Amino acid sequence: MDLEKAKEEIKEWFLDNFYKPEEPYRENENDDSDEPEYEFGNGPYYCKNELYEQFKNAYPEDFIFEVAEEIEEEEDCLAWESKN
Repeated sequence: MDLEKAKEEIKEWFLDNFYKPEEPYRENENDDSDEPEYEFGNGPYYCKNELYEQFKNAYPEDFIFEVAEEIEEEEDCLAWESKN
């Protein structure tokens, strides 16, 4: 399989299943913590972990992590929420 095509398919899978939180959820509006809280326990999810679990039997670890780093850089996000 063409690796560039594989990268695009992996990225598409990730972005179909996870999204970048627009604003950190705060249970208490007076909370000024820098740590985001995730509504309904829906995160954080980390790209490298999720891609590795999904694709570890199909691609080498270093390739998976390379794709994860590209997603994190392109989307400017390290901690994600699940769409499911």
